Amino acid sequence: RLRQLEDIGFTCTSSEKRVNARELDNDGMGFEEMLAEMKRIKDINAPIKTNRKLEWWIAEQRKEYEAFKANRPSSITPEKVAMMAQSGFPFEKLKSPSWDERAVEWLEFKTKHGRDPMREESLYQWVYKQRVKYKQKKEGKKNNLTQEQIQRLTDWGFNWEMKFQFPNMAKPVPWEERFEQLCKYKEEHGNCQVHKNVPILGQWVKQQRKEYRYFVQGSKPSRMTQERIAKLSSIGFDFGEKRWNTGKMKTAHAAIEKGKQQDQEQLDQQEPMLQIPHHHHQQQQQ
Repeated sequence: RLRQLEDIGFTCTSSEKRVNARELDNDGMGFEEMLAEMKRIKDINAPIKTNRKLEWWIAEQRKEYEAFKANRPSSITPEKVAMMAQSGFPFEKLKSPSWDERAVEWLEFKTKHGRDPMREESLYQWVYKQRVKYKQKKEGKKNNLTQEQIQRLTDWGFNWEMKFQFPNMAKPVPWEERFEQLCKYKEEHGNCQVHKNVPILGQWVKQQRKEYRYFVQGSKPSRMTQERIAKLSSIGFDFGEKRWNTGKMKTAHAAIEKGKQQDQEQLDQQEPMLQIPHHHHQQQQQ
């Protein structure tokens, strides 16, 4: 917006330009800190999209870099360009695969696995969109899916039915298999905090925390076992115990403490009653 205003002759103070430059940073993190965070994520081979704020920051730096190359006002300097290059900054945005490339990728996947992609797999969204567009075409709505593309996918055995998209139609996955997926996720991302881009595994992780809580508290039947706890603990799994002391847990702890207090009061009342017969017996002996 600042550049657009300047293009039509709008002037601003140097302090306003500094404010605009700072807005390109992330939660107060400076340029070098954001660059270091980008390099850290790239070094562990994690996708940049796992950090949405960093993804946004990179997009902004690309815009600033384009302005710098065009000799327009920009927060980018030659020194910053050198630092970005040394850190492996992706100056050019990767070109999205064409429809033809995606279609071939789907055919290779289907041939290899004998099924369509699941929700947590990258091709799932593309397949889902083709089915949505096909349904729109049947309803008389316009979109960019051509009859030639429809025919090509049909010839390759593409299933156009939307009902196959619901996850509850998939076969249950064994616990051990999900655990292996979590281990693989940790190897790739360095932690067990599963990103929302992997929804099925993320839901499984949440369920393990619930099952562990039920197991420890004994409040509900649980499928958690000591063996599973040991396996999850071995990879640094966060069972979420720090978040237990809220809401209902506070109420439960208060009830327990109140019960203890009432028990103590009953004992205090019983002690004098137990001593009276003993004292009376001593008086009779005297």
